[in-house]
Amino acid sequence: MAILPDCPGLKVEVLVNGEALKEFGDDETPPPKTIVRYIEAVSDAQFGIQYECTPPFPSTYGVKARLQLDGGAASKRIHESKGLLGKKHNFMSRRCQIDGVAFSQNYRFSKITIVEDSGSSIDETMKQRLDYAGEIRVDFQFIKNVVERQARQGNEAPTGESALQCVPAKAVGQKSLSHCRSSTKRSSRSMTTTLSYDFVDRNDYFATYIFKYRSLAALRSLRIIPRTPSPAPLEDRPAKDLSRQELEQLVDRYREQEKSAKVVKKTLKRERSEGTNVKAEESDVTVVEDRCAKRQRLPTAQDEVIILD
Repeated sequence: MAILPDCPGLKVEVLVNGEALKEFGDDETPPPKTIVRYIEAVSDAQFGIQYECTPPFPSTYGVKARLQLDGGAASKRIHESKGLLGKKHNFMSRRCQIDGVAFSQNYRFSKITIVEDSGSSIDETMKQRLDYAGEIRVDFQFIKNVVERQARQGNEAPTGESALQCVPAKAVGQKSLSHCRSSTKRSSRSMTTTLSYDFVDRNDYFATYIFKYRSLAALRSLRIIPRTPSPAPLEDRPAKDLSRQELEQLVDRYREQEKSAKVVKKTLKRERSEGTNVKAEESDVTVVEDRCAKRQRLPTAQDEVIILD
C-alpha cells in the first residue's frame, strides 16, 4: 500500500481480484508531494484502485480524486468532508452515458504488441502518449462548497481500446513497456448523483500517486525486482530438500552415468587385450645381427717361421 510521508492518513493501492498488488520502489527521486511505485501487470486481468482517508488526515475540506490511465483522463470522485474519513473509496470502472442511459466499463491490463520499426519517425501524438504509457495516476485536491445538482442528461463517450496496443519497437526504449490500459464491454448501471464544488486551490494537488505497471519480465529487466537465481544442481542439494520428482531425476542421472562408465570400462579392457596380442606377435620376430668374417692373418718379419719336413 502506497503511503506518502507528506500526507499521513491517505493510503492508495491497486487491486486485482480484490487483492492488493505487491508494490516495488526504485532509486529515482519523485517530484514533491508524489510517490511512485511499480506493480506487476498480468495480461487481461481486471484492476481497480482503492484509497482510504483515516486520521490524522484532515477533515476540514472535501476531496476530489482524479484518475488518469496512460496519460488520459479516466474518472473522478467527489467526496464531502463529512463522509470522507474511515471509508474505502475506489475506481473500479469507467462510467459513461449514451442517450441518457448509463453504462460502466471495467479496467484491465492488455499486452502491448511491439511492431517492427518502419523507419519513419514517431509522431508527436505517439511521443506524448508514450511519456505516460504504463501509468496509473491518482491526483488529490481539496475542495469546498460541495452541492448536489441535477443529473446531466446527454452523452459521455465510452472508453475504447487504448491507442497504445501497437507500439514501434524503438519507441519502447528504456521504459520496457509491456502493457497498456483497456476496457471491458459496457454493462448497464444506475444513474449517479452529480455534485458541483469549488477548489480550495485549483493549481494545488496535495498528493499524487503513480503506479507504473509492467510484466514480471519487464520489472526484472529494469532491475526493479532481482532476477530469479539459477537453482543449485541437484547433486549439490541435500536429499531432504529434494522433491520426489527431483529425486527421480537424480536417480535416472546416476543410472545414465553408471551405464556410460561401464561402456568406457569395457572399451578400455578391449583395447588393452588387443594391445597384448600385438606385443606377443612382436616377440616372435628375432633380429639377427650380421658380423664381419675374420680376415686371414699373414706372418711378418718379426714372426719365427718353423719349417716342418
